[in-house]
Amino acid sequence: MKKAKQGNSRKQTFKDKLRKIFNFKFLFFALCLIVAIILGLCILLSYLIYGTLEWDEIFIDIIKIGFSTVIITVPLGLCAKIITDKYFSVEVNMKRLRKLGINGVDGNMINGGTLSGKDEEIMFGPYKSEYPKLIKLMFMTGKAFLKNYQEKIITCLNMGCQIQILLASPDESNLEYFQRDADVHRPDDEDVDYFKEITEQSLIALNYIKSNCDHPENLKLRFYRDEFQNNLRISRYFTNNGDVSYFWLNVQPLRKCALVLSVSLKGTLTENDASEKNLFYESEEGFNYLWEKYKDTEWKDNQYVCPLLIQNQKTTE
Repeated sequence: MKKAKQGNSRKQTFKDKLRKIFNFKFLFFALCLIVAIILGLCILLSYLIYGTLEWDEIFIDIIKIGFSTVIITVPLGLCAKIITDKYFSVEVNMKRLRKLGINGVDGNMINGGTLSGKDEEIMFGPYKSEYPKLIKLMFMTGKAFLKNYQEKIITCLNMGCQIQILLASPDESNLEYFQRDADVHRPDDEDVDYFKEITEQSLIALNYIKSNCDHPENLKLRFYRDEFQNNLRISRYFTNNGDVSYFWLNVQPLRKCALVLSVSLKGTLTENDASEKNLFYESEEGFNYLWEKYKDTEWKDNQYVCPLLIQNQKTTE
């Protein structure tokens, strides 16, 4: 393995040297060409002005034109180099991101669990006059997202969309995990209580959704134990050319809540893009693994929810 790595590094070094030599030769050739063109123009102008090839006058004209050319071209050349270097640097980084399946980066989930206008349209429809046929959501609690988009989710369910949601299990045996995660991810929030956030906010929102849609059976909720890593949202459309899935994957600092500081990586995946090197393909594979693993935890209506909260919800509707 070490020899192979050394061989690859040598090849890379050799390629880098060739690239540098080529760049130097290209620049030298371009400079010579520019000088030759300037000399030719000077001679032509002198002939047109003086009607003869007086070399002393030609020499003076060359110095004048050359000096003015340097004054103009050097600053412009430096500016062009700075701009092109930045452009190619950005382009190289974008190519690296696209190889992973990432075609956009946005901080759009830092505003209280909301999506930008365009992303909201893609997530829930109607997008290009269509509604998604499958939505997959994974959160720790999902309280802000589920509350903000109750009506959108209801509309999707009424349009025949299947919705799968994974949340952390609010079982009392999971309290120790909740406390550990809160200490790490939300150190500035002393009153954080994942158990209450799920039972008193997320499940109440889901109970409202199921009670007010035409197809409550299309919404499925399951609970994982302690495998949470990142908020994941998937919206899949069925088209004449095959399935198209849109992804939003949150990345956040270890010591910050996603609602306070996070970045959303966005991607689009078709059936032809399925690859182990695609970040979003593997993210959905992880979701599917947990969905199957915890099939016995499927939420029964009003499970984990205090009856008084449900009664209060009904009186406020």
